[in-house]
Amino acid sequence: MVEQQEAEKAAADSAAKAQKRQRPGGSAAKRAGGKPEDDLAAIMEGLMQQAQDTQNEMGTRLVQRMVDDIAQVPVHDLLLRTKEGLHAVLTVSSEFYSSATNEYLRAGEFRVVGKVTRVVTGDKSINLTRRTVLGVAGPDIAKEMIDSVKNDAVQLDVADPIVEAPAIQILPMAIFL
Repeated sequence: MVEQQEAEKAAADSAAKAQKRQRPGGSAAKRAGGKPEDDLAAIMEGLMQQAQDTQNEMGTRLVQRMVDDIAQVPVHDLLLRTKEGLHAVLTVSSEFYSSATNEYLRAGEFRVVGKVTRVVTGDKSINLTRRTVLGVAGPDIAKEMIDSVKNDAVQLDVADPIVEAPAIQILPMAIFL
């Protein structure tokens, strides 16, 4: 957040300097007989655009960092839903997890033999982004980030990164396809 605020401040300073360079001898609005409010509106519009560009760039860097974090972790969390609606988070070893395994698990029926390591009840939850840079920011930021991806022009079917109760976390010993 501090990095984003610093970038936005730098963008605002840069826009203000650019506006000053564009108006030697007074503002274009004054020379053209325009209103100072029009000049201020143009400056504000430029600042808003630069802030939006900076925010988009930071979002892209954050997503890239998350991808890198996920690639480096020794375990992956897989979110599954039982027919009864119970959420199950499988914490699988990266050593045995491949893209082929992911495809088998994506749309199939299988059995998992393992140890239940956590039962989520009441107001407890599991943050699926906890092993990434986004997980450090907390569950609200994770939800906001995923929601922003869902609302943009590209529509992705992305699960909520915060798994609410009722849910269980399982350390699988075997997965039978």
